[in-house]
Amino acid sequence: MKKLVFYPFLFTVFPILELFFKASSEIPFIETLRILIAAPIVTGLGMLLVYWWSRDWERAGFVVTIFLFIFFYYGSFYYVAWNLTFFGVRIGKHEILFPLWTMMLFILGSRWAWDRLQAGSLITKFLNITVTVTLLFSVGRYLLKVNRTQGLLREAPALPRVSLVHEEQFQLQSEQTPDIYYIILDSYAREDVLAQLYGLDG
Repeated sequence: MKKLVFYPFLFTVFPILELFFKASSEIPFIETLRILIAAPIVTGLGMLLVYWWSRDWERAGFVVTIFLFIFFYYGSFYYVAWNLTFFGVRIGKHEILFPLWTMMLFILGSRWAWDRLQAGSLITKFLNITVTVTLLFSVGRYLLKVNRTQGLLREAPALPRVSLVHEEQFQLQSEQTPDIYYIILDSYAREDVLAQLYGLDG
């Protein structure tokens, strides 16, 4: 259990759930569910590939998590670094930022860095706990939001029914009702165009 590496699977579903929580009113859960099933499968295949190369499950989980971090959060860092400059050079460019992220990936995921950390089990336990607590906090925050929203809807007074016409007075006098057409103009030309092409004043 001390070497059980499960935080990469939780890490891969965390940003997906966060996106669903923020847009749950617009995104059906069934669409999110398919991604939630596919993402851990891809993560597991990635861990198997890295394990076949390194023969170390803890390092495999660490390297895959770095890949996931770059995949999910590269855009956020790009947005933050957009206005950052270094000696007059703007850092927020893909041709600068992406190589830096790639270099960080190879350094942190390299055997050289992993051997110098010399705390694979400690890193695994720390990330297992940290990612689990973060995910539970996110889910709990969403459930509280849903519960609060439903409570407000239950407490909201019912809106009174508004009748524009007295229903008892609105009776058709004939079975042969007229045809009514609604003409909705989705655009309207400028005043000079109307005057020049159609001879209309305004």
